[in-house]
Amino acid sequence: MIIHPIKDKYPQYYPVADNNSKILILGSFPSKDWTTGGFYYGSPQNRFWHLIVSLLDEKYSITDFDYSQIAKDSDIDLYVRKMNADEKATLLLNNNIALWDIVDECAPSDDWPSEDYKIIEPKLNYSGINSLLETHRKISKVLFTGKSDIKKQFAEELRKMQSVEIDFLPSPTCRVISQSGQSDKWLSLLTTA
Repeated sequence: MIIHPIKDKYPQYYPVADNNSKILILGSFPSKDWTTGGFYYGSPQNRFWHLIVSLLDEKYSITDFDYSQIAKDSDIDLYVRKMNADEKATLLLNNNIALWDIVDECAPSDDWPSEDYKIIEPKLNYSGINSLLETHRKISKVLFTGKSDIKKQFAEELRKMQSVEIDFLPSPTCRVISQSGQSDKWLSLLTTA
């Protein structure tokens, strides 16, 4: 089994959360190239941190969003590539956002997994996330990054355990987030807790 790599490399950020967290963002499992960015959503094909910076960081806040502003080699892209794990976690926590993944470990495969549907034999982290929500009572909204089958299944189980608002953000992958209106959905869901 492949154990979640953040668990070993950054145990202090498994999960990213503090007592002021009001929103919990849930992903699935890091892709094979997560080490490029060195943290959750580290793949160069993922625009999670670019969106977070463009929506929440005062230095780079964008009012009229255009995908080119977070594309490869943009100012935000260069900034994100220089950010370390502590800076990324601090940006989230300063905005009352917690972050974790729903898969604690999974079976190895030739394709790592690179997409949610390629995750083999996932050990879903129901008890860990339920415990997080029990101990961080200010979290009133849970947002999943994307709407894959594994995330929909997890959301259904979470609804049985917790009375929190649950919604789905558009996937932060380049091919999805470049579509018109996707960043507006992120901003709307991140600012209404």
